[in-house]
Amino acid sequence: MHTLPAAEPSRPAARPRLARVFGKFAVASLAATAFSQLVLAWLYAGGTGALAASTLAFLAGAVPHFVLTRRWAWGVRGPQRLRPQLLTYVLVTAAGGVVSILMTGGAEWLVSLWMPDRVERTLWLNAAYLLSGAPVFVLKFWVLDRVFGTRKSA
Repeated sequence: MHTLPAAEPSRPAARPRLARVFGKFAVASLAATAFSQLVLAWLYAGGTGALAASTLAFLAGAVPHFVLTRRWAWGVRGPQRLRPQLLTYVLVTAAGGVVSILMTGGAEWLVSLWMPDRVERTLWLNAAYLLSGAPVFVLKFWVLDRVFGTRKSA
C-alpha cells in the first residue's frame, strides 16, 4: 500500500495571525484616513490654512486609530503596557504626521501657484494628504506589531 508523505508544518498560525491583524490595521487606517480627509476638506474649504488644517485632520484621525488598532486589530485591552504602547504609537504616528503635514503644506504652496480656485486646491490637497501616508504605512504596521503584538509571559 502506497501512502502519501505527511505535509510539513510551516508555522501555520503565524501567517494567518499576521494577515488578520494587518487586514484589521488596514481597515482601521482607512477609517481614520477617511475621517481625517473629511476634517481636512471641511477645514481647508472653510478657510483654514493648509498646515493648520492638515495638523488638525491628522490629530482627528490619530486618536480613533490608536483605539481601533490597539483594541480591535491586536486585541489588547486594559491598562497593561499602555504607556509604552501609547508612547511608541505617538512617536511613530508623529513621524508619519510630520511627513504628511509637510507634504500637504508643500502641495498647497505648489498648487496655489497655478490653481487660484480654493475648491480645486482642496481636492489636490486631499490627494497629497492621502499619498503622503503611503510611504510610512507598512513601516508603521511593522513597528506597531512589535509593540502591540507582544504578550508578556506570565
